[in-house]
Amino acid sequence: MNKISRINQYLLERYPTVWNTKIVWMLALALLFHLIFFGIGFFAHSDPQTLQKSRAVNDYFSNGTIFIHLIVSVLLLVGWLINMFKNNAFKNFYPVSSTKLFFQFVQYFVIILSCTSFYMSYMFADKLNINRLYPDTEMSKNIELINTTYPFLAQNYEDFTLGNRLYPKPFFDLYCETDIQKIERDKKYFVNYDRVYQYFEVYPKISTKKNSDDEYLKPEPEASNGTKIAYTKTERDKKIFYFKKNVVDLSSYILTTTPSFYNYSTIFYDQGGENFAPYYEGIIVDDTESQLSETHQQKRAKVNKAVADLLNSKNRQNFEKQFNSFFELAKKYKIRTNLDAKTLTDLVFYPDNFEVSNFTKKYKPERDETYDPYKYTSSDYATTAVEAAPDIDVAAAAVVQDGKVVDAAVSVKDFNPEVNRQLSPEEFFQRKLTNHYFYSDNLKQILENVDTIKNKDFFMEYIHVFLWISFCLATFILGFRVTGLRALLFSIITTGVLSLLIALLSFIVNFAVGGSFVEYFVLYAFFVTGLLILLMSITQTFSKFITSIAVNISLNTFVALVLLLFAIITKHQIDACRALPINRLEVYNCDGILDVLGMDITSFSLLIIGFIFIFLFTKVLRKWKAKTE
Repeated sequence: MNKISRINQYLLERYPTVWNTKIVWMLALALLFHLIFFGIGFFAHSDPQTLQKSRAVNDYFSNGTIFIHLIVSVLLLVGWLINMFKNNAFKNFYPVSSTKLFFQFVQYFVIILSCTSFYMSYMFADKLNINRLYPDTEMSKNIELINTTYPFLAQNYEDFTLGNRLYPKPFFDLYCETDIQKIERDKKYFVNYDRVYQYFEVYPKISTKKNSDDEYLKPEPEASNGTKIAYTKTERDKKIFYFKKNVVDLSSYILTTTPSFYNYSTIFYDQGGENFAPYYEGIIVDDTESQLSETHQQKRAKVNKAVADLLNSKNRQNFEKQFNSFFELAKKYKIRTNLDAKTLTDLVFYPDNFEVSNFTKKYKPERDETYDPYKYTSSDYATTAVEAAPDIDVAAAAVVQDGKVVDAAVSVKDFNPEVNRQLSPEEFFQRKLTNHYFYSDNLKQILENVDTIKNKDFFMEYIHVFLWISFCLATFILGFRVTGLRALLFSIITTGVLSLLIALLSFIVNFAVGGSFVEYFVLYAFFVTGLLILLMSITQTFSKFITSIAVNISLNTFVALVLLLFAIITKHQIDACRALPINRLEVYNCDGILDVLGMDITSFSLLIIGFIFIFLFTKVLRKWKAKTE
């Protein structure tokens, strides 16, 4: 205690402003709590099981740590304010220069920022630990192992159908048609139950012309000739049409049309990339607007090739070696499973054609629970005719939606006469389903959470929140310290009353005029009102009490006034841009100053403007204090 008293005496004699704001002790306490939150964050996800859930990056808000944060912040700030308010040199007419008054404000800002930003320490430590436990080079190798081994768990029927195959090269280059309405029946096609596959060569044509409905026109001479479209790709200023050319017979590559490991091309997890949902040929994409980028297709083909290479080795030891590495990784990540390398090899090693003979479960069902492969994951995949309407004769149904036959112009039986005597995909899956399980969804969640925490720019995402909380509270405290509680309360009431009046006037204007004029009226009404109040505080032509109200409002709302000015300019820019004939349809081309600057630049710019204003406004505060009652 004697040492603390000596430090306080030293600060009082040499740095009275620092002594008054208690910044030394507040920063010391804040540092202590930042270290505590750093420790909590560092060990938050040390156990892989804590990452086996959705959005683990938000655990700070979901596990109650945020409430501890709020309690600590409130206690620190309340204790600080109680001690600081014991002495107010400005209120007692102690000589204070504009620079010292601004320096006090800066100290308020720093203290509040340090006492409210514990989340940053938590997340910095969390990110540091995740990078330590899951280094990038190791994760890349692990994800490659997972992507090429997961297929053999065989947990989804649709992953192994013929339409997914992208290797060898002909499958990658050709377009696989799966809509039975578009199959050329006089050419070679392949059938599995109610699924039909036909491979086409395609060629691209670019269109840059649009019609009056802002739709790209089909290129010539294909439009006149009625050439069939395989799929399209739309870019910002053009659309690429891929037209069907010739049917290609791939019988030499396709040994079976039943589900096979040779067909697997789904990416279980795409590190740092777009985790697209797998493409299922049962989904007919809008006259085939392509949803998969070429890069993603190449990645899928790479997975397909890796799986095929292992299959083509037909070496049981190679299978067991890869599976051993996979299950060692699963054990490290604490993934629940009753499988091991030998058991999985026994389930999949049928070297004749490597058809899928056994499926495994994504989780262990409870007693008397019916297994649902989509229990923990949403599925947007289209249902087959059998799944949608089990009582409908599949042979008679071309397309079934909600249990009704939509189009029976082409019958499935035309392609597969034995369809009603064969197992449906659902029945095939249930019959081949084993009691083995592997919690693959938990594995994917670990990979997603690691990737998210590593790549999330939490600093830029949340620093603005803490900066503006600190700035607003600092201006609020400065106004209270200078003008007192009475003036501060009346300024809050005045702001509310003026806002209510403008809102009422806006309703009247909207009723009388309507249209976009109302938006301009609201913006200009608030801006002019704020400008008048600012002029009142600077000129100080009214009584000291009324001026104190204007001073408080100006002090706390000047940054909002500048933002309002930017909003008015942006509104004018966008409306002027949209008025141009060329932009009547493509309104996304119209950007204002706020859109150009972006949130980050706007926020930091306004903060700098705010500090400059406070520095200049301290002269107004001193002038007001010197004003006679």
